[in-house]
Amino acid sequence: MKFTGKLKEPVIDYLTNRLTILFEPNEDFRQAYEELKDVNKLILEIKPYRRKRSLDANAYYWVLVGKLAKAIGLSNNEVHNMLLRGYGHPEIFEGKSVYMTIPDTEEAGIPDTEIATPDEKRILKERYGVDIG
Repeated sequence: MKFTGKLKEPVIDYLTNRLTILFEPNEDFRQAYEELKDVNKLILEIKPYRRKRSLDANAYYWVLVGKLAKAIGLSNNEVHNMLLRGYGHPEIFEGKSVYMTIPDTEEAGIPDTEIATPDEKRILKERYGVDIG
């Protein structure tokens, strides 16, 4: 379960010197509370909110990747993987820093028909002038 919201002033129990965190969720938290209220140990991750990229922003990213790939003679996935290693954030897997990469479609044995539907290809061409075949 993920919620957005705001941290409120902490409450300190001066007898035990323990801190209680108050969180004001933007979403209705009641069902989640009912499901979790009797659980003895939970994981809480707090980080600044970032809006996810829209599908258009994601499509535009791939348009730019395609143009860069064509200019330097690499596949789209090779360029994406280079950008990911240069600017991405690694995941920690079994104690090691790992970047999830995308194999070239030919290398992975994925036919072009599974990359994008004819409608998706048409939309990319109409909106962004990109012809992916």
